Amino acid sequence: MSFKLFISDNKYSELEDILKPIQESLSMTLFKLSEHKVDDILVVIGGDGTLNYLAQLEFKNTPQVIYFPEGTANDFAKTLNCTHSHLSTEVLKDIKRHAKSIDVPLMKCNEKYFINVATGGAPATITNAGSDMLKKVTGKISYYLSAIDQFMTPHVYQVSYKLDEVKSEGPIYGFTVAQGLYAGGGVKVSSGTTGMFQDEFSVVLAPAGSMKNSISDIIELQNYKSNNYASFKVMHTDKFSIKSLDNSPIALKLDGEEYENTQLEFSKTEKKISFYIY
Repeated sequence: MSFKLFISDNKYSELEDILKPIQESLSMTLFKLSEHKVDDILVVIGGDGTLNYLAQLEFKNTPQVIYFPEGTANDFAKTLNCTHSHLSTEVLKDIKRHAKSIDVPLMKCNEKYFINVATGGAPATITNAGSDMLKKVTGKISYYLSAIDQFMTPHVYQVSYKLDEVKSEGPIYGFTVAQGLYAGGGVKVSSGTTGMFQDEFSVVLAPAGSMKNSISDIIELQNYKSNNYASFKVMHTDKFSIKSLDNSPIALKLDGEEYENTQLEFSKTEKKISFYIY
């Protein structure tokens, strides 16, 4: 079984001194889609956005991935409870020999895939995508700064949405669609709120109203036993769609990567990625 490295150019330059000796000792090559084989293990280094890029690629078979989180929030790594191990030849060999793996189904929004969480409306404007300079300099603090801005001047979206064949409409601040843990704005929700890679995923809607209640509910989302939200709608489903009533695009982040559309349809797919848990 061979190793292949999947990493962004800028991350490679940051870790070049560490990666070169490993590549030489394992004959590990940079990943090319045409070279992928069933018995390859992809060593992925990066944040949630790097994983999202991987999710868009087409594979004939389920990719096997050893993931080393090197992002700002690393929400997906927290969901899998992956520890940030020191990257070395021996660590890779040890994971390959002893670690178990889990097949993670991919989610889909319109034509785009995502792994962990989609945030729409206000939550989507809190986190910065890619290698934004503020994000690089301030890290998670940048999330809090954006969250304060949203609290002071929240944008309201006029939408209609369909959940389990039931249609509703009205103004909202935003929403999340997730199958794993996430921490938008630095607030980590509990596993009781998410689907945790089961048949269903979670939808959290924030109807426009009292911002004071919304802040209180954000705190309650961290409580595994809580099911009492004054302003949020928390649901589990296998299909969800939402549409802008005034035809303005709905801001969205898929695993932190920017996307927008006037109509969004969410579902689980048969496509999977197998992640080693270590």
